[in-house]
Amino acid sequence: MQHRKERVAGEVQRILIEVLYGEINDPRIPHLLSVNEVQMNRDLSLATIYVSTMGDDDEKQEMMEGLNQAKGFLRTRVAEGINLRVAPDLRFVLDESLERGNRMSAFIDQVRAEDAARNAKLEAQRREDHESED
Repeated sequence: MQHRKERVAGEVQRILIEVLYGEINDPRIPHLLSVNEVQMNRDLSLATIYVSTMGDDDEKQEMMEGLNQAKGFLRTRVAEGINLRVAPDLRFVLDESLERGNRMSAFIDQVRAEDAARNAKLEAQRREDHESED
């Protein structure tokens, strides 16, 4: 059953990407939208779709409103592309894990740079102390 859930989730994701990039003309839904993951519930009646985009909070909120407004159309397109008894309901979730990851990566880079500068300063101080001893 798990394999079937994953296969259906992959198909839902593929169809949504095609439709969102090729058929949706809602200005609230950006072209840089990513469908990061789709998870199906046990009976395949609900697809939770994790989406992300770049932009500020207002733009993300508009994107979510646009996706929710297009939900019926998207569900119909998914139903046409997948052979299931019942088309899954679609639930969109804003996925900010990429942005959190980018912020964490930037923080790590900053700490490394500060650490390197501190080490360079200590090394210069050691050399200076060593030269003054001679």
